[in-house]
Formats: sequence, C-alpha cells, structure tokens
Amino acid sequence: QYDAHAWVEVWLEGRGWVRVDPTAAIAPSRIESGLRDAVADEGSFLENDLTSPQRYGDVAILQWASLQLDRINYHWQRWVVGYQGQSQMDLMSRLPGNFGLKELGYLTAGLVGVALLIAGVVSALSIRRGARKDAFGRVVLAWHRLCEQVGVPVRTGETPTTLAERLADARPEVESSARLFARAVNSHYYTASTQEVSAHEARRLARLLKTMKRQLRRKPEPASRTLR
Repeated sequence: QYDAHAWVEVWLEGRGWVRVDPTAAIAPSRIESGLRDAVADEGSFLENDLTSPQRYGDVAILQWASLQLDRINYHWQRWVVGYQGQSQMDLMSRLPGNFGLKELGYLTAGLVGVALLIAGVVSALSIRRGARKDAFGRVVLAWHRLCEQVGVPVRTGETPTTLAERLADARPEVESSARLFARAVNSHYYTASTQEVSAHEARRLARLLKTMKRQLRRKPEPASRTLR
C-alpha cells in the first residue's frame, strides 16, 4: 500500500488535459525500486528498531498477523467507534451469545498479546542467530588485530588468503595455521552452512587463533654452530 501513488491531470496550452505522474517526475527511484528501497538511507521504515513491524517484513506469519490486526482495527473503527448509542447496541445484539463491548475489548487485547508474543519469540531467535554470526566475526577481527601487532596491517579490500600469505612471509612459524584460518574464513562466508555448522566453525576458528598466538609467543631456536 505504501507504494501506491496518485496521478494528476494538468491543463497544458495546445495539448489540453494531460495525465501526469508527479511521483515519477520528482522521485523516479520510488517508482523503479519502491518506496522502501528509495528511503532506505533515511531510516524511515525503522528496520533497525526492534519494535518496528518493518524489521520483520520478511516473516510471513508476522505479516499475516499484522494484516489481521489492521483488519480488526478497521472493523472496530467502522462498527464500534463510528457508531453511537442504539446503533452500537444493535451491532452487539447480532453477535453470538452475551457478547458486548467489554468482551470485544478482551478479544482484541488477547489478539494483540498473541501477536506481541510471536514478535518477541521471532526477535529472540533473530538476536540469537545474529550473536552466532557475530561470534565468528569477532574471531576474524581478533585475527586482524593480531596481524597488526606483529607488523602485518590489514589492507583495505584484502582477502583472507592474501593476508594469511603476508603473515606467513613475515612470521613463517604460523604459516600452516594462518593458511588454515584463511581457508576456514573463506568457507564460512562463501559457502552455505547451517547454524550448527556455523557455531562449529566459530569454535574451530577460535582454536586456530589460539594456536597462532602460541606460535608467535615462542622464541625462535638459536641456530646451531658448526664445530671446527
């Protein structure tokens, strides 16, 4: 519905009445990609707000629940709020059983409560998934810091493989661990994996990072001298 827009007709001398789409004239991106994408930079849809319905726009059951609540609210405004006195009583008399304004209020509150409960569960699951992904990302950032500490700063746009090769050139003792680490990062970001696999990958990556730290702390063995 928020992608809907109005046409207007304007009188142009020599042409008469001409139909014009003002939205396409001043903001063509709203026609080409939709209002949501057009105002993404403004934050108008509040996708990052945990309480915003737009955050869960891709969750079918929540979209359905939102539409049902809108439908209930519409009928409430039309048949209850919009009526006065006897008209309200006539409407209530058509409902089955002893169903009055009080009972209808309870029903509406119950539906709203169920919708909020579903939204809370979905939000909790989303946060949990995000935390798992962040756990992997935190290990990668820790690796970047380790590289910088040993004099191998991360370059903009550098791939994990390239960084691992530069680290191995600077500190040969971590060559094997660095290459395995880069391979695990590439596998995580460029192949599909389940949540369980992602959690396992994060733990494996953390172990590789600890191995590299231990290897870097070791003092190099002194070169053996040849007796003459």
